[in-house]
Amino acid sequence: AAAFMGIFKNDPAYADMKVVCVGGMYPESNEALQEEYGVEILNTPEEMIGKVDAAMITCRDGKYHAGYAKKFIEAGIPVFVDKPFTVDGQEARELIELAKEKNVPLVGGSAVKSAYDIVMLKTKVEEENAQVKGGSMVAPLSMHNEYSGFYFYSSHLAEMCLNTFGYNPKAVTAIECNDNVTAMVEYDGFTVSLLFSEGAYQ
Repeated sequence: AAAFMGIFKNDPAYADMKVVCVGGMYPESNEALQEEYGVEILNTPEEMIGKVDAAMITCRDGKYHAGYAKKFIEAGIPVFVDKPFTVDGQEARELIELAKEKNVPLVGGSAVKSAYDIVMLKTKVEEENAQVKGGSMVAPLSMHNEYSGFYFYSSHLAEMCLNTFGYNPKAVTAIECNDNVTAMVEYDGFTVSLLFSEGAYQ
């Protein structure tokens, strides 16, 4: 939340936007943001509805994301959900279906998928005469943490792969060894290997 607040305050591209409130399960963080940015603390979506035009859900633990996001979507408020989008596939699908039903914009996940290098790779893969033979990507992982373990960091690499090579792989096979996870993502005509590397973020 602090990183996003800094962007909204300091980037001229967002000069017409204002963060009016923060809330949720991290009181110390909320109080620090209130002190630095002068925002109001409102702890529930219900308190915020009617005071905001859009919402950002940034719990460090993705298991809470859907619960918060649903309240805003049901009220017709556009939502950005930070990574991980959720920690449950069915819950993610239900959130997407609700947004479609209510015709409410819903975006989010890992911002790494929009990094310059990933966008350039995606462009190369999509070129008319592209002959993709395969791919390999590596990114850090944290298997042991208080934020739903594997899900806390894994969405970065998963979304990098999907944005680069496509969102409709035929199959995915994964194995875990010594807290590192290797996944083989099978597409039509080629396979991409992903290594989720424990501890590499340190």
